Amino acid sequence: RNQVQILRQAATRFNSGQAELRRIAWELPEADETNKVRALLARSEAPFAVIQARARGALDSPGVARSEVVDEASLYTAAGEYGPILQQLRARFARIEESTEAGIEATNRATISSLIACLLFLCILVIAPIFRQSTRNYLDLQRSLEELRNNSALLRTVIDATPDLLFVVDGEQRFRFVNESLATGLGTTPEALIGRDATPELLQAVTPGQEDFWTAAGSSDEVSTGATVQGGQGTRHLTLHRTALRNAQGEFLGYFGRVHDITSFVEAERQIQESERKYRGLFESNPMPMWIFDRETLRFLEVNAMAIAHYGYTAPEFASMTIMDIRPSEDHDRLLEVTHAPRLGERMMQGLWTHILHDGRRIYVEVISHSIVYNNRPATLVLAKDVTSNIELQQELLEEKIAHQRAIARATVVVQEKERNEIGRELHDNVNQVLTSVKLHLECMGDPGADQEKHRLHSLQMLSSAIQEIRRLSRSLVPHALNDVGLLPAIADLLEGLNSLGPVHFNLKEADIDEATLPAGLKLTMLRIIQEQTTNVLKYANASNAQVELYQNGQQVHLRITDNGVGFDAR
Repeated sequence: RNQVQILRQAATRFNSGQAELRRIAWELPEADETNKVRALLARSEAPFAVIQARARGALDSPGVARSEVVDEASLYTAAGEYGPILQQLRARFARIEESTEAGIEATNRATISSLIACLLFLCILVIAPIFRQSTRNYLDLQRSLEELRNNSALLRTVIDATPDLLFVVDGEQRFRFVNESLATGLGTTPEALIGRDATPELLQAVTPGQEDFWTAAGSSDEVSTGATVQGGQGTRHLTLHRTALRNAQGEFLGYFGRVHDITSFVEAERQIQESERKYRGLFESNPMPMWIFDRETLRFLEVNAMAIAHYGYTAPEFASMTIMDIRPSEDHDRLLEVTHAPRLGERMMQGLWTHILHDGRRIYVEVISHSIVYNNRPATLVLAKDVTSNIELQQELLEEKIAHQRAIARATVVVQEKERNEIGRELHDNVNQVLTSVKLHLECMGDPGADQEKHRLHSLQMLSSAIQEIRRLSRSLVPHALNDVGLLPAIADLLEGLNSLGPVHFNLKEADIDEATLPAGLKLTMLRIIQEQTTNVLKYANASNAQVELYQNGQQVHLRITDNGVGFDAR
């Protein structure tokens, strides 16, 4: 604000001084010298206008940088023209004063006022901004130095915090810089090492057995090497890095040394290699076929020995194939869906698949896959279990089961037909004969001379016999004991009834029978078989003892009936 005020006052004095010069020049008496004064004054008008315009621009835009409203080059040029013209005017006025003896002190004052105002313009418009710029440059320099100090402190903190050993040795083999890690390792402080000689003994303490690497520092600009050292901390693996320091003329000034402990990395690499060796061994020696394929190209990347032996392809053949080549065409779409579905690390049971061997045979396999990264590529590890023999065995068992069920069905039909025939004979031979006798007795009761009471009693007796026979036949068709008490009590009841009839004694032997797991049809079939076979023993075996054996094994029930009779020729 002060500069603007001074500039405004200087502009006012500048205008008034120029106006005063114009007035006096035109009031002078006509003479040659007066004409020269007026000519000089006319020459001053152009630079005066330039200086005045620059001042007006600065006054009209006080918040704008001077460089945007003031053309310093044109301002210097105008000031360079205006100043000498005013000096010439002052000299002309002095000669006019001597020749005319007229006092023109006011004229001199106007000239001096214009010169002073011009100088003020120059100071305010040019010199002051330069001074302010210098001040700003100084402040910027101060801030830069402060940032540099802060960055240096931060850099020192980082250097001291790094586990690497860092140091600088000059051309006279003296330490010029040592970080905290190196000083701590030597049991001292960085300040205590600065200026000390980097003796072989001291360098040996830094890296045992590697002091020659440091003493040959001037031989090349940059050298690195690896080293394995033994110390109180055991075996350590290090990388040594040495960089020569030279001036602009290439003269050797010293070197920068860095020791990086890579023991943890070496140990990690060893563990990785050991892990890879172990898993490679598991992969190669696995008794089931295994392979790794690229999930994008579907090409085989690795196959184990069992895959080569089992599928019949050689390793080079596998390397030129994709997993599509061992699959039938009808499985390709399903395979693409499964292949692109898993995420990294996801284990997947892919179920039952059909694979094609080298000789064209097809096998059934159960596939387990695991998504992995192999050689920086998305891949899948696959284990294939050949279950072809299991599938074929299951098919055989299924066929045997079906054949067995058909045999049971046929036997059931035979038994049912035989039962029907026996029931027909029983009804014809027994019940029918009894009912026929009852009918005859009833007819005889109609005769006038017949003994009606006798015929009535015979009829009742025969009807009772028919009722018992029909009841026996109905029990043989659907034994009530089987429905009421179960299979084993029904068999026991049957054998007890047979034992009461006479010559053959029947005994029941059973083990591990769980009736809840047996179908009702199977229990009825078994009871029918026992009824049939025990009847045959009674009729044809001429035996005194017989045994019924029954035991269960899972879903299978084993029935065996033996006797001590005459037997028969199985052929």
